[in-house]
Amino acid sequence: MYNAVHPTRLTPHERLNEAAEIIANGILRLRQRQAEQSAKRERFGLDKPVN
Repeated sequence: MYNAVHPTRLTPHERLNEAAEIIANGILRLRQRQAEQSAKRERFGLDKPVN
């Protein structure tokens, strides 16, 4: 969520919360991307050895 308040007007606690939210969203996006890539590999069999 975007907050239009300038960082200098936030309390240290509010700045920490915003930083934590940004990091958490980044981790969620990374995990989602990894899950999608894993599903593609399973669907196309790219992770199976060639016999």
